[in-house]
Amino acid sequence: YDLILMDPPWSNKHVKRAKKTNVGYKMMDNDDLSQMPVSKLLADDGLLFVWCTNKVKHRAAVRAWFSSWGVSMVGTWYWVKVTKHGEMVTQFTQDKQPYEVVIIGQKLGP
Repeated sequence: YDLILMDPPWSNKHVKRAKKTNVGYKMMDNDDLSQMPVSKLLADDGLLFVWCTNKVKHRAAVRAWFSSWGVSMVGTWYWVKVTKHGEMVTQFTQDKQPYEVVIIGQKLGP
């Protein structure tokens, strides 16, 4: 594929709590996600976009995956979440940020 967009089912506390009420979704561990055959599916010079949470461990996992899949990081796209009135959905704090990111990589050809 020339482009792959991943939105992994990251492990997170909110989903774990919601799952107890049968509302959450099935999450995957970072090690399981790393086993996806992205290097086989992504064409040379292909782009890989990965939605990622703001957790440091998930961002580090994406960097490790890119390395193991032969993908070089080429950029980060920020989606700032705003209300219908144009205000950020939350303020910047230690625990929450009003944005999500897409980490962009490219598989360099031979």
